[in-house]
Amino acid sequence: MRAGYMLMGEPRAQDGRVLDWQELFAGLAREGLEGVDIFESYLRQKGVSLEQCLAVLSDHGLAPACYCLQTDFISPGADVQASLDLVRRGADVCLKHGIRHLFSAGGQHTNSGAEAMSRYVEGLQRALEITCQAGLSFSIENAGCMCHTWQELLECVERVGPEMKVTLDGGNFILAISDAITAAEKLGPRTVHVHVKNFIPAPGRQPWPFRYCPPAQGLTDYERFAGILAGYGYAGYLAFEPEGWPDAPTDDGVRFCATLARRWSPPAPPPHSGLGEGTR
Repeated sequence: MRAGYMLMGEPRAQDGRVLDWQELFAGLAREGLEGVDIFESYLRQKGVSLEQCLAVLSDHGLAPACYCLQTDFISPGADVQASLDLVRRGADVCLKHGIRHLFSAGGQHTNSGAEAMSRYVEGLQRALEITCQAGLSFSIENAGCMCHTWQELLECVERVGPEMKVTLDGGNFILAISDAITAAEKLGPRTVHVHVKNFIPAPGRQPWPFRYCPPAQGLTDYERFAGILAGYGYAGYLAFEPEGWPDAPTDDGVRFCATLARRWSPPAPPPHSGLGEGTR
């Protein structure tokens, strides 16, 4: 497995200082991370081109783990064609820059129910046609009110089709009162990416009775979670999601992912001894 970071919003240092994204990349490289989830919406907000971002990633020995798009196939009256056009442009970007995974999110936090699910499935089927033609992995995650439990996520991707993949968020399952371990067991064969964050109980806290914490300390057992995925042959990213500052400091999360990824990566082959060259 590989360790990554989810660049969705403003990164913060341990003391709360907002980090420049280039400063962030340098720090991630020092901690042994390998990739970064690149959100198109973040780059647009910062006025940074993808080419500029990728150049700095490369300078630090990092790779784009996935390219992330804000779409909406769910909301009543949503401009589905605009989301499909965005997926098509995203697929072109991935092909141009050698990115193999396109991630789609949006509409899940404000919609639920059977009709919304049907709209989502139909939109994802059309998007999946685009990504399959491009030879890309295409995934959604468990989040918000739509596909937030493992049961609903599994139902959705099974209805979409066998090539539809998932990004599992071990923290979001806690908020949905759904079991991340069972999710890994049921959805392991479809998993192409993982977002890492964690929570502890906090009775009375709104809107959920949970509080962020370092990922090593929360309700989701990521050691067991990663072990289950490894059993399915998962070798993708464990990407720390940093939105829980200050209860979940970035340094702790990044180091946790780096350590966990090393633990579940196959050992490197021994150096070639040179003995026996030319003999059979």
